[in-house]
Amino acid sequence: MLLQLASRLLLRLKRIADLPPPPPPPLHLLQVSI
Repeated sequence: MLLQLASRLLLRLKRIADLPPPPPPPLHLLQVSI
């Protein structure tokens, strides 16, 4: 099970690395989440 989770995380990191960085969220959304 741990190996499956690790491989999923690695695949997710690979996808994120391939994608361009997302634009920063607006400040009011960050304040609401906090």
